[in-house]
Amino acid sequence: MKSSLILILLLCSCQSSYQSIDLLAKDHSWSRSNYGSSADINFATNSLILDMGDPINGVTWTQELPSKTSYEIKFEAKRLIGNDFFCALTFPVNTDYCSLIIDGWGSTVTGLSSINNLDASENETTLNLDIENQRWYKIKLRVYEQFVTVKVDDKTIIKLNTKGKKLSIRPEVYPSIPLGLASFYTSAEYRDFTYTQLK
Repeated sequence: MKSSLILILLLCSCQSSYQSIDLLAKDHSWSRSNYGSSADINFATNSLILDMGDPINGVTWTQELPSKTSYEIKFEAKRLIGNDFFCALTFPVNTDYCSLIIDGWGSTVTGLSSINNLDASENETTLNLDIENQRWYKIKLRVYEQFVTVKVDDKTIIKLNTKGKKLSIRPEVYPSIPLGLASFYTSAEYRDFTYTQLK
């Protein structure tokens, strides 16, 4: 009984030591990504709306992140208008960067760009999700030393072993480094966007 209580206290202590950041509560820590788009960017209480860009609209995080590995990013996203990617989440992986693309290439491709110089349309993470406009989707990205995992609506869609692989981003999304959200010819809304350090 006593040992069980000690274990519970240790687990609680470890969980409480995780550093969690509500990223959308800090709208002053985002800037317009340099995509050359004049489309509106609207921050509200715990939410962000990107109006349709020509072609890309997005925002970039301007502050230092606690860690570039062993972290989780969790949020909900909804495509309001359009039929291409409404979520291009560019994120750090150790010293590299990668992008999670949801429903790009004319609503036919979801995956990570890029792996060994192959983008989301032609690497091992490529898949096709059935995405509806005006519907919220729960997205969870986890980055570990040698793994990247992605869940959509609590279902694991990507589990990538990164050991020995070169991760990179397409040149079009360089303005999203080090952490950014972008949409392509679509209008999108995001909410409950959090970063949590896992150790």
